[in-house]
Amino acid sequence: MVDYAENRYRITYRIVEAVDRIEDIKHNVIRAALKDMGYDRPLNLAILSDLPGNSGLGSSSAFTVGFLR
Repeated sequence: MVDYAENRYRITYRIVEAVDRIEDIKHNVIRAALKDMGYDRPLNLAILSDLPGNSGLGSSSAFTVGFLR
């Protein structure tokens, strides 16, 4: 298999994280979920939301449930 990406994991939300180890992902939910699932394949994930963080509307919980499913 040929790797084309510079980093194994690229997570894009309000910032871009490009890391080679799950432990180095700063996004708490993504890091914890990937570790809990024993995930070990490359991942390029982009997250977009219409709701701002800390709005009190449950967007973080909804994201977590959706990501785990």
